[in-house]
Amino acid sequence: MAFLIRKPFIFIIIGIVCVVLIIQFSGVFSPKPTVAISPSLASSSITMNKNTTLTVIIENKGARPYSVEYRIVGTFKSDQLLFYDKISGALLNSSETGKNYTIIYPQTRNMNTGEQWSVSVFVKGLDPKGDFATYTIFLEVWADKAFSERKSVQLKVTRT
Repeated sequence: MAFLIRKPFIFIIIGIVCVVLIIQFSGVFSPKPTVAISPSLASSSITMNKNTTLTVIIENKGARPYSVEYRIVGTFKSDQLLFYDKISGALLNSSETGKNYTIIYPQTRNMNTGEQWSVSVFVKGLDPKGDFATYTIFLEVWADKAFSERKSVQLKVTRT
């Protein structure tokens, strides 16, 4: 008799745990990015030693102003891809940490609610060390020194 009383209780506990896990993994409780990023490449395929323009639109979708930082991250090396500021033409400084190659855009911006910021850089494809190479470029936006969102684009560089 005691087993019949315990059996429904076990099923109720298992059911509650399943519902909680489904809600957790559905993303209902995960915070939406406060600052969003929309990347685009002028051309997703270039030849060696040619440029393409990488444009990113950053938008503050939060309820308050944020100090926004933009980063370019990848597993490529500085002898494979170079990044230049479109306005000044200056080579963007990079750092290599382990397998990652990171460029922090030199300008941070204080963005009000609903404000957009467009950042364009030239990407120069160097020697792909073969017939072609495809690089995944991760674009990150940080709001008040906290990660907000990451998107990626792919660039194919072919040998001439």
